[in-house]
Amino acid sequence: MMIFIANFTRIQKAKNIKCSLKLPVKTRWGSFINYLESLIKNKSTLQNLAISDDKNIIKKLDKTVKRKILSDQYWNYVENFITLVRPIVNWITILESDTPRLSVVTEALNEIKQHFITYIPIFPLLEVEGTMLLKKIDERYNMTIHPIHFAANLVDPNYQGKNIKDCCDVEGILFLKSGKSSTQRQ
Repeated sequence: MMIFIANFTRIQKAKNIKCSLKLPVKTRWGSFINYLESLIKNKSTLQNLAISDDKNIIKKLDKTVKRKILSDQYWNYVENFITLVRPIVNWITILESDTPRLSVVTEALNEIKQHFITYIPIFPLLEVEGTMLLKKIDERYNMTIHPIHFAANLVDPNYQGKNIKDCCDVEGILFLKSGKSSTQRQ
């Protein structure tokens, strides 16, 4: 393994690549994007390793992995996947901040859904996979959004409910009229 790492580092230095390969953390979307972006940044380094004549590298690098590293289709898939999930990562980062953002939740989920609707047809997915993905986004939206989100969006001067579906603005108004602290949908 040390020879492999030494060769990787040598190629990186020769190509003036200063990005290390990152590993994803299971519970962090952002780390997964960082992992994929580090792969893209090190693409030429990895491809040089894949075509190396060094017997130690040849022994360590599985043929299937080697084929993927040398495949344009694989790299296109990685780049497309980054583009597909980037809005999710961006919005999670914004919504997890210490600044209250209750009124922005509907905007975030609407933007993510619209991005997927636009991007899925050009992403290399089977039709059934695309349909399933959109269904999951709808399920997540319905599980996450409550009348309090609609109400907060309606009274926020930046949004004033402009991107809320018709029936949902009524839910927000009823929530505001009721004065209840319950956040659950009826």
